[in-house]
Amino acid sequence: MKKLPLLKIKTRVGKNKTSYYYKAKFGKCSLTGDPAEKYLTADTPQELQAKFDDWFSYYYSNGKTLLDREKYNLRKDNGIRTYNDLINVWLENLSVKPATANGYKSRARCHLSPHIGKYKIGSLTISDLQSVIDKITNELAPKCDLWERVVYDYQKLFEFATKRRYISDNLMKKVDYDIKKTKNYLKSLKIEDDDEDIVKVYDGEQLKKILATVEEYSKGNVYQAPCFAIYIKMLIYSGFRPSEALALTWKDVDFKLNKIRINKTITNDDSGIGTPKTKSSKRTIKMSESFMKELLKFKHIQQLYYWRVTEKNNQPTFVFTNMKSIMQGIGYEWYTLKNFRNIWKRLCRNNDIPLFEGSTLHCFRHTHATTQLLQSTQSYEVKMKLVSKRLGHSDVFETMKTYHHLFPEQKTSFDEDFDSYMNELSTSKITLKIV
Repeated sequence: MKKLPLLKIKTRVGKNKTSYYYKAKFGKCSLTGDPAEKYLTADTPQELQAKFDDWFSYYYSNGKTLLDREKYNLRKDNGIRTYNDLINVWLENLSVKPATANGYKSRARCHLSPHIGKYKIGSLTISDLQSVIDKITNELAPKCDLWERVVYDYQKLFEFATKRRYISDNLMKKVDYDIKKTKNYLKSLKIEDDDEDIVKVYDGEQLKKILATVEEYSKGNVYQAPCFAIYIKMLIYSGFRPSEALALTWKDVDFKLNKIRINKTITNDDSGIGTPKTKSSKRTIKMSESFMKELLKFKHIQQLYYWRVTEKNNQPTFVFTNMKSIMQGIGYEWYTLKNFRNIWKRLCRNNDIPLFEGSTLHCFRHTHATTQLLQSTQSYEVKMKLVSKRLGHSDVFETMKTYHHLFPEQKTSFDEDFDSYMNELSTSKITLKIV
């Protein structure tokens, strides 16, 4: 071991004891690049030498100084060696719904692990991370929403790692990822992001064709045909999210008051029943009398078919019960979104119906909301509030943001009212009293 130079050891004489000090230098700190220095103190020169030996041996055997651990209080022996290890621990500790967790895992697999996964903890620099964010920006800029989500994931990962003391510094706070970059990139590609935000809906003529198509399809002898037909009609008449409708049980349906209660949803992977998207998603919707009569008729058809595949007097639980799954004892008691998406795609191709990719069944929710807003004779504010409550939005501003393009006159009217008011103020006569 290196012997401490006696000339550089300082002493401090107190009333009862003498203390010994030494400023130890160990090269550079492996985390910051700053000089690794430490003021050692002890009651005897032997203790001072022993402390120095501990620091010196750790520095040369591990490649990191004790100063790294002491200054940043990093965790020891946590089993995390690379950012892939860190990403896995972060995903395991997410306190979100399974559907949301699946989204995090998918983005981590595609956009986090390939870029930073192989880096060892402590070896990733600001310039490395900046290059990664720039690359992601260029790849995902045309899909602005996805770009923002991926950057948000990087933020959450580094916040988690810093809070748990797996890393010493939150590098994302030092990286430039201004959203303006994406806006400029969109302009360079001549993509109008405002037009991309407009939801895709079916017009009146298309709705007529869709209703006629599903009505014809429902005449099939197989139970699945009328089940799918009533499902599509429910989406059109209610504005439910597709997963909310699939989770409905007959206890949620009130035929006396013509109401349907939403209080659950099918999870993203179709494997279970979960809570609705938000608190406001729990709601009770008034349905048209004509639709509820069709639904009651379907219930009787379902009951007869159910008795054929199960014991008599058994009652089906779900409105959209998967009889094939019950007969074979496999899968789930309800139909999955994948089942009905595939049927809908096939009907669209065979009947020349526009198919909105990316919102295959969700477009019926937008179609319902758009029809409600355009057909209502209420004032703009009132019908926005009513539709917002019907859709289960967290607030009315979410509804306005989604469907504002339907009422371009509102902005014009707003501007004109303001100009008129200001003109009236500027031309009105007042008497001033000069003091």
